[in-house]
Parts: sequence; structure tokens; C-alpha cells
Amino acid sequence: MAFSRAWRSILLVCALCGLATLVIRGQQTNAKSGPGLAGNWEGKCQDDRTFVVLALQTAGNQFSGTVSIANMHGDDEGACMIVTAAPSPAHALKISDVVAGHETLSFRGVEPSNASSVQFELKQIAPDRAELKLLHTPVEKHPWLLVRVQRPD
Repeated sequence: MAFSRAWRSILLVCALCGLATLVIRGQQTNAKSGPGLAGNWEGKCQDDRTFVVLALQTAGNQFSGTVSIANMHGDDEGACMIVTAAPSPAHALKISDVVAGHETLSFRGVEPSNASSVQFELKQIAPDRAELKLLHTPVEKHPWLLVRVQRPD
């Protein structure tokens, strides 16, 4: 069965429209997965004191927030053993360069005073539970468990 040049052009346009729809839907799904992680998250040390506080806000598809880590003594795998100074808003790292994936959020924590940064990855493992990896450290292989303590309003 031979198609005329006009029919081939119509079929090509229909195929491209279908492909564009799939790509756009995939991007929307990807962008929508991250807002489920918004809220205030905390990780507890083995001495039952809070050692990490993550505050995530969303506005549309944009993320903002801070991450603050206590001074602590940890084991060789990055687990918190004892908090020596609680996380402080004054020393919080500003979140930037956020990339949302399915149940995962990658971001940089930037020190406002000198622009140094560390890379994090947050993975939701239950509705109010997540794992936070501090990449390129022992915590990358042994993520910190976080619990959402407050959902966004």
C-alpha cells in the first residue's frame, strides 16, 4: 500500500505530536514528584537528639529551603552517635540547584558566607520517611533516616 507524499506528511506530524505529548507528560510527572517531599524533616542521633534539620518549601515547580547539620561525633559509616551542638538556623546551608526525580530530590547545600557547597540526595521511602545522603562521604552508602515533622500548610 503506497501513501502519497501528503499522507506521509500528515502521519509524520501526528507521530511527532504524540511523541511531544509523551515527553511533556513525563516532564510534568517528574516535576510533580518532588513537591511531595515538601515540609520540615528531622534526623535523630543515637542519643535521641536532633542532628539534621531539612526545611523544604515549594512554589510551583521551584524548591527552596535550608539544611542544617549539628556538630556531632559519628561512627566510621557516618551514623550520628552523639550531638555536641544542635543544628542552628544561623549555620544552615541554603538549598540550590534542585533536581526533582521520582521520589528523589538532589540538591546542593550552599554556605551563604563563602559559597562552598555539599551535594545531597533525598529519597522518600514512605509518606513521612526519607533517607538523606550526603554525597561523596560515608553517608552516601549509609544514608541518614529523616522523619517529616511538619507538612506544608
